[in-house]
Amino acid sequence: MIYYCFIGIAAVMFGLQFFFNREFQQNEGNGLAKTVVFSFITSAAIAVIMFVINKGKFEFTPFSCAMAFLAALVGVTFTYFSVLAFDKVNLSVYSLFSMLGGMILPVIYGVAFYAEDFSLKRVLCVAVIIAALFIGTDLKADKKTLLYCIAVFMLNGLAGVVSKCHQSSAMATSSSNFMQIKSIITLLICGVYMLVTGMKISLSKPAKSIRAAVCFAFMTGIANLLVLIALVHVNASVQYPMITGGTIVVSVIISLVCKEKVTYKNILSAVLA
Repeated sequence: MIYYCFIGIAAVMFGLQFFFNREFQQNEGNGLAKTVVFSFITSAAIAVIMFVINKGKFEFTPFSCAMAFLAALVGVTFTYFSVLAFDKVNLSVYSLFSMLGGMILPVIYGVAFYAEDFSLKRVLCVAVIIAALFIGTDLKADKKTLLYCIAVFMLNGLAGVVSKCHQSSAMATSSSNFMQIKSIITLLICGVYMLVTGMKISLSKPAKSIRAAVCFAFMTGIANLLVLIALVHVNASVQYPMITGGTIVVSVIISLVCKEKVTYKNILSAVLA
């Protein structure tokens, strides 16, 4: 039961992270340079958070380092294609492809490679959540934009697959150490990119933007840690639909609390989820 609570808490935190991500974007915009800076700050913050959780200890295995590098590479590439997609589609279309990939690919991977049970109830669960995601989404897009969205779908799904693969191995280090290694590698990738391109860290509203990035890092860092811990005990085919459905509900609740415009389609989507 405790691990289902972890998944529930993670879903809430994933919903809240969008609030801080949006705050950063409102301050700095969605350009590639600003996104790299955002990733640099959040990776540094997550590395520090995991260092504290690990009580200053740093453990690793060759397998975990390899998987962390793969996870970091997937994450950075996902960020790149997210920026490209954001220039062409609205948030609802982007979220549709991102959340579908984050749910469907880990489910398929868990069933195909780890013989996870995929009963009729689970099939219906995934089908209803897919319906909830599609409600109110305008899918009009040209072929190039569609390729960006498919890349977002695949990469966000691969992130879940890598997590499942790591957590299912006897060669893996602890979840918090894996998160720490991944964050450090992501930090290095962003640093190298900025060094090679000559890009400078420049923020329009430094105090507000750094605060938003650190809050985002706390939410996504702890949420992903809880997800990794739960993956050892809960099937991916159960966990990822729970996270996707829960995130939909939390996002609508946040919109209501912030007194944003919420349509009947948003409400229906949350009810289905």
